[in-house]
Amino acid sequence: LIHHYFSSKSDLFAQTVLDLPLEADQVVSDVLNGPREQIGERAVAAFLAAYDSPESGRDRFTAMLRSAVAADIVQRPLSEFMSKEVFGPIAEQLGHRDYRLRAQLAVSLVLGMALSRYILRLQALEAASDRDLVRGLGRAMQEILVESW
Repeated sequence: LIHHYFSSKSDLFAQTVLDLPLEADQVVSDVLNGPREQIGERAVAAFLAAYDSPESGRDRFTAMLRSAVAADIVQRPLSEFMSKEVFGPIAEQLGHRDYRLRAQLAVSLVLGMALSRYILRLQALEAASDRDLVRGLGRAMQEILVESW
C-alpha cells in the first residue's frame, strides 16, 4: 500500500508525519544530477525551494521549525528525516564513510539559516535573495557534502 499511495517510505513519512509534500528521493536525484562542483549550491537551492514551495508553504515549515526548537518530539522527526532521507543519501552516494556526520552538518547549516532568516528574522538574511543565499551557503554545503577532509 505504501507504494500505491506514496513513491517511497520517506515520501509517506514526509507527507503523513511531517505533513510535507516533499519527495526525498527526487530531491537527492536533483542534487546529485549535474556537475559535482555545484552539488552544494543545488542542495541549498533545493532546501530553499522546498521551504518556499506553494504546496508546503513557508508558514508550515516555519511552524515546524518553531516547534522543533521548543519541543524535542518534533525536533527529532524533522531533523532525522532531512538527515536520513535527504542529506545522508547524498553524502553516502558521494562515497563518504562519515556520511551520517556530514548529513547532520548539512541539516544544521540549512536549519540554522532558516531559523535565522524566518524566526529570528536577521535583517541581512531576510533581505538576501535566494540566489545570494545559494551562492554563500553553497560553498559551505559543498565542503560538507562533497570535499574530502
